[in-house]
Amino acid sequence: VLICSDLVAVTFAGALAIMVWSRVQPLADPLAFLQMWPVALAIPIGFFFIGLYPAIGVGVVQEFRRATLFVTAVFGTAVAVLFLTGQAAQTSRGMFLLAWLFMVAAIPLARGLVRHMLAWRRWWGVSAVVLGAGKTAELLLSRVLDHAGTDMKVLGCFDDDVRKQGTDVAGVRVL
Repeated sequence: VLICSDLVAVTFAGALAIMVWSRVQPLADPLAFLQMWPVALAIPIGFFFIGLYPAIGVGVVQEFRRATLFVTAVFGTAVAVLFLTGQAAQTSRGMFLLAWLFMVAAIPLARGLVRHMLAWRRWWGVSAVVLGAGKTAELLLSRVLDHAGTDMKVLGCFDDDVRKQGTDVAGVRVL
């Protein structure tokens, strides 16, 4: 699901960059930018290798940092390849800059929207159990349940104290 949201965000950002830059610079050739389609495929492939799929346990700040650095690296590589192959003059730098800026913004926004829409679905997230049912478990469960974007679904708590078994901690059953 995150792969699809990333592809949609990349496509949207590229299309928006073409539309905006065509207004600013009517002589720019949008078809030259459309030849950069490998960039759109490189981003989700790279996200897989840097741990952004499924991104479980990766904090929002770390996810934003990784995504931004990788998108920047992809665009930097594309600029270097265009320069080395002698095609840099055919590609609009402004359109390239806008596409980078829009992608850096669109990818985390799309991911956040997907998480917000799907966080309460039963099938979304990774199943987890909590060992213990004390104060720390209660604090952990309240954090996980209050922040559905962590992509974790707590199935239950295990505790060796028979008095706690069969009770609930923050709405989660103690087994």
